[in-house]
Amino acid sequence: MSEQFQSVAEAIRAISKPLRWYWIGTLLINAAVIIFSTVVILRAHSPRNYSTLESCFYGMESIFNNNPDETLVERSVSDDIAKKQIVFDIERVHLVKYLDNSHCDVVAKDSVGYRNYRVTLEHNSKFKHYYRILDVSETQIESRYQR
Repeated sequence: MSEQFQSVAEAIRAISKPLRWYWIGTLLINAAVIIFSTVVILRAHSPRNYSTLESCFYGMESIFNNNPDETLVERSVSDDIAKKQIVFDIERVHLVKYLDNSHCDVVAKDSVGYRNYRVTLEHNSKFKHYYRILDVSETQIESRYQR
């Protein structure tokens, strides 16, 4: 009977070494899957960096919808719009023209006609989309925009 227990004990010892390697391998694979999943999820939820044109378009679109997006529009611009009680009734944005890294023109159509807005952007890596509208001023529309 003691020989039987010794043979069972030896069999368990013989199996335990491959089981340890199986357990370590499984643990490493699970850890790799968890790390990979975390990286994918964090990248999916990270804010998208807009270009100058995208920042102009989406920021001005939020202003024209009378609901300035705080991530794209400087608070002073939003406060000026609220203080002056400006309400936009823009049908659509027809043109966003890139001027340089910190300026663009936005041509929009409303009930009166076409209006041109000169937009100044501020670039900072701390901003959610890297660009934010710093100033908006209505300018004389250039004839090449009119058709």
